[in-house]
Amino acid sequence: MKRILKSNNKTSCCTSTVKKHNGTFISAFLVFAVILTILSGIISPISAEVPTAEKKRGAERAQTLDKVLSKVKVLYVIPPGNFQDKELFETKKYLESKKIESTIASTDIEEFKGMEGGKITPDILLSKVDLKNYKAIIFIGGTGAKALFDNEGAHKLAVDFAKENKIVTAISLAPVILARAGVLKNIRATVSPSGKEELIKGGARYVDKDVVSNRRFITANGPDATQSFAKAIEKRIAREEMFSPRFRKSIMPVE
Repeated sequence: MKRILKSNNKTSCCTSTVKKHNGTFISAFLVFAVILTILSGIISPISAEVPTAEKKRGAERAQTLDKVLSKVKVLYVIPPGNFQDKELFETKKYLESKKIESTIASTDIEEFKGMEGGKITPDILLSKVDLKNYKAIIFIGGTGAKALFDNEGAHKLAVDFAKENKIVTAISLAPVILARAGVLKNIRATVSPSGKEELIKGGARYVDKDVVSNRRFITANGPDATQSFAKAIEKRIAREEMFSPRFRKSIMPVE
């Protein structure tokens, strides 16, 4: 009988302990639930405001960048006939959609016809270009680009733009112009397949890709790479403009 009573006392003690622990756990859970409910009312509005604020700032930066880019000009150098239509017109259309202004230069100011029948009249002669007005130079390819391979005016522009640390770009056969001008030494670049040896001869590090960006040089291997080429130019211009004093000044709060 004593054994049974002793056993019952032990069981009763254990049951009491379990109830005590359960009660403590439930109390702690209820306290936690109350705290979580209170905090949710405080945190939720803040967390909702952060993405909205970031989105607003992002939109403001984009608008500011658009204004800055609207003051940027690029110079297109086209062959005197038989330029590659897609390379010129699609690159021009894309960059102008980003508010970047265009000027067309060539060896003469007369209407030239592209390989696919497109027509355009240059705005300025190569010899009359003032490079300080432009952020980048874009040499357009096509079979007619061969006429500029050894053109002194085209070479001078390539050299002057490079010396001034401006953006120098070329597509299709046009990178050969840069190679012969001597500005691609130790620069990774691409070109239309028929111009590969010319690039290597000019000291470039040939890369078999559609578009290659290296330092301030951007090259592409043909008309199928036009969209990627145009986007690479825009990206480079935007990157440089975002770090320019003009951009920083435009986003500074007015005192």
